[in-house]
Amino acid sequence: MPQLRQRRAETPPADSAEPATAVQLAFLSYFGIAAPANLLKDAAEWLITKAKEDPHSVKRLEMWNVDRLLLHPELFAAEAQAKKEDRAQFFFDLCQTAGSDYFTGVTKAHCQVLVEFLDVKFPRWDANEAEATERYFFPAMAEKFPAARDKAWRGRHPLWRGTGRPRRRRRRRAPRNWSRRPIHRCARSCGGWFSGLCVLGVLYGVHRVLHSEHPTSNTPHRIIH
Repeated sequence: MPQLRQRRAETPPADSAEPATAVQLAFLSYFGIAAPANLLKDAAEWLITKAKEDPHSVKRLEMWNVDRLLLHPELFAAEAQAKKEDRAQFFFDLCQTAGSDYFTGVTKAHCQVLVEFLDVKFPRWDANEAEATERYFFPAMAEKFPAARDKAWRGRHPLWRGTGRPRRRRRRRAPRNWSRRPIHRCARSCGGWFSGLCVLGVLYGVHRVLHSEHPTSNTPHRIIH
């Protein structure tokens, strides 16, 4: 999250003595506005309105609408719960508008099934609405309900598995030619027998040569009279 410079809060005269709420203080802190001590509610509301009207805060305001549910879950618990319960309707409407080029015949029941599936598979898949739609919901719709998938979806990325990387396709190996395996085995067997016979022949030849040059002592000598 980018760090913002702390800006000195300029507060108008307050008509009420009620202190600023925790939600107001959280907003001012997110926008880098240093709230003075004992800031009153009316003054905090004036600062918030001024920050929202600043043209340089448009992008920051969009981030606040998403980040506030993550940074301050205790302050926006009711809003987060209502948004969670309404996700099936939200993504159903999205399929009828932004996803109409990719899917047809989608029902709210389809969306409810996908939301429950993604909650189990990827617990924080919907933390960012833009990424949740492109990286998770639309790919899940194409994978789980291929009948609703239109031809325009062809070639788009598959369902991400939560690792920050798309699923890799396995390379197909060339089929093995099993018909040649018996021939190879026979050739290896014949080669082994031939090598063994050659070795035995060499040993036998050496044995004959040695015995022909050095006769044994048991051979009787011829006596000449």
